[in-house]
Amino acid sequence: MSAIPTVPVTVHYQDTKGQGVPGAAVKAVLTCQERYQGQDVTLGPAEAATDAQGEAVLELFPNALGSEGSAYSLTVTDPFGGSIVRFVAIPNSPCDVVLGLRVATAVTGPQGATGQKGEKGDKGDKGDKGDRGEAGPVGDMSKARQMAIIFG
Repeated sequence: MSAIPTVPVTVHYQDTKGQGVPGAAVKAVLTCQERYQGQDVTLGPAEAATDAQGEAVLELFPNALGSEGSAYSLTVTDPFGGSIVRFVAIPNSPCDVVLGLRVATAVTGPQGATGQKGEKGDKGDKGDKGDRGEAGPVGDMSKARQMAIIFG
C-alpha cells in the first residue's frame, strides 16, 4: 500500500485590521472517515499555533484525492478568547487559508474540474404586474374617419 499523501496548508489568522494574530491555536479535523486507494486515512487531527505573523502550517490530506467527499473542520482559537470554525476542502497542492474576524475565508490554489450541469429547475411563479406606462402621443384621426367611411 502507498503512503497517505499530505500537502502543506498555511493558515493565516488575522485581526479586524488584517494583521496576523500570533499565538492562536489552529486545529484541522476531517469531517468523516476518508479513504485513499482503498485504505483509511488515519492522520488524526492536525494542530499548530500561529507564529509572530499569524501563520501556522499544517500537513493535511488533500480532500481532492479522497473517495468519501470529506472536508476539514478548521478551528482557530484566538489567544484572547473565542473561536472561529470553517469547513474547507483542500486541493492536491499547497494552499493558503485566510481566516479572521470579519475577514472573508479564502482557500487558494488551482481551480478544480467543473462539475456536471444540473437539471433545469421548475418554472418560477408569475411576477407582479408592472406599472402602467405613459400614454402615447395623440394620433391623427383623419385616416380613421376615412376608413370608417369606406367600411361604414
